[in-house]
Amino acid sequence: IADDGPSGARIVIIGERFMKFVEPEPMSGCWIWIGERSHNGYGRFWYNGKKVTAIRFIYECWYGWLDPALEPDHLCRVPSCVNPQHLEAVTRRENLRRGFSPVGMNARKTSCLFGHPFNEKNTYWYKGERSCRVCRCASRARYVETHRDKVNATRRRQYARSC
Repeated sequence: IADDGPSGARIVIIGERFMKFVEPEPMSGCWIWIGERSHNGYGRFWYNGKKVTAIRFIYECWYGWLDPALEPDHLCRVPSCVNPQHLEAVTRRENLRRGFSPVGMNARKTSCLFGHPFNEKNTYWYKGERSCRVCRCASRARYVETHRDKVNATRRRQYARSC
């Protein structure tokens, strides 16, 4: 909206058109988008001949240009909210970590299913995924116990190749 001319009339017209699709919710302070929404509840808005997300549009109107590497995150966790005071620019990774998707829920876990802490000493990382070292060792021990003959045969073959 930088090319609006000295009067700023275009900003007012676009703002009025945008606000027709906004309904304030007094209890939470959210501005609920009542216009078109995506399948996951995020508002969409036509601007300059293309469809843009309502939160990105209002964020850029309110705060200025938003780096393409960043996205607006709802601090209120309401996808249809377009209140710019409820938005914060974050990376995609941070947005997912904060959310309620499996990615976000797993990122916030502080221990494994058996209660072992995810700390530096007990956390094993492989291809970006973490697991509990205590549980991995126990799992490996159970595998070796139940597949002893197979494990020993593999070890003998590996030993024979190294000689």
